[in-house]
Amino acid sequence: MKVLTDEVVSFAKNSEIEAEAFSEFGMLLEKLPPILNELNDNSTILDKPSIRKSLESLENELQRAKTLTKSSNLRHPIKQIEDMTHDIGRSLGVLLVASLEVSIDFREKIGTLQRQMMNARFDGSSSITSSPKSELFANETKTVWEIEEEIVNVSIDDVILQLKNGSDEEFAVSLLRLKEFMRSEKLDGVLINEEAIIAILFKRLVSCKADNRLSIIQLLRSIAFQNDEKKEKMVEIEFLSAVVKSLTRDSEERREAVGLLLDLSNVSAVRRRIGRIQGCIVMLVAILNGDDPVASHDAAKLLDILSSNNQNALHMAEAGYFRPLVQYLKEGSDMNKILMATALSRLELTDHSKLTLGEDGAIEPLVKMFITGKLESKLSSLNALQNLST
Repeated sequence: MKVLTDEVVSFAKNSEIEAEAFSEFGMLLEKLPPILNELNDNSTILDKPSIRKSLESLENELQRAKTLTKSSNLRHPIKQIEDMTHDIGRSLGVLLVASLEVSIDFREKIGTLQRQMMNARFDGSSSITSSPKSELFANETKTVWEIEEEIVNVSIDDVILQLKNGSDEEFAVSLLRLKEFMRSEKLDGVLINEEAIIAILFKRLVSCKADNRLSIIQLLRSIAFQNDEKKEKMVEIEFLSAVVKSLTRDSEERREAVGLLLDLSNVSAVRRRIGRIQGCIVMLVAILNGDDPVASHDAAKLLDILSSNNQNALHMAEAGYFRPLVQYLKEGSDMNKILMATALSRLELTDHSKLTLGEDGAIEPLVKMFITGKLESKLSSLNALQNLST
């Protein structure tokens, strides 16, 4: 994008029409590359979806600016330059909101250039009336800047109201404000519980846009990390069901959802309830076998924790993950061994599943059950061995 910016600056400074206005526009735009360079130096920030989307918006505006500066046939050049400058300012405002987690100095650089873009006028002798589109963008960007300027003056009640009833855009802003409260320690844990923020976040998790869902889960993980009391507020089955739905989403949301469920799994009520949620274990097994190493690692840990319940172990086997079942065959009580062997005898096994069960060590404990067990144990193990051998 830096190359694109340099091209726009060059075209603007060499324009043969309205040379002074285009030159001023070029001088403003020359302040953008240092900001882009600083972003490029921080790969962690660049990986955030909100940053990527704001940069895509900025790149689109720069492409339009390039077309404008190359054109020699503009009907209203001054007005078009102003509108284009405001549009770029609007995109910088979006970048400003997305960059709340970076340093204050960097946000100030973005904010300063954004205000200069939005306030730019290239004909001091006359009053230019911006198009409705430009006015809308200006109003949007003003709101963006007010987030940065007024955040310290917003009460937690205002934040909760927008969290509960705001549009997707207002909700995104209120999430950022809530993060600021938490980061600056203006919002203590008791207040979070009293104001039912956790319940509101889970409710919005079901209905909001992808970027907001990701932010919600990340914020819930931050809250849960504080202490077990916070986790106890997240054990309701409808809350957990909302998180499980995120296991089916894109990779980043899926990774955070697995992480949140793992974070909550030291609460006994969560362990009891997760396995009952339709599709949860199937999705965890799919994630375990997926290509995201972080999500796979967390899914493996969570499945291991859930396998302490023998019904969960059976569900895992039905989903093609047999290690917990085999572990019960090796070390479980006689009743659990019979339960697992009986289940194994009834499963529809592919050749790959049979190979996996053999590699996981299912044969030896089944043979031992047949040789040393009582009648019920002998019958269940024999049926399981027959299913494995056919």
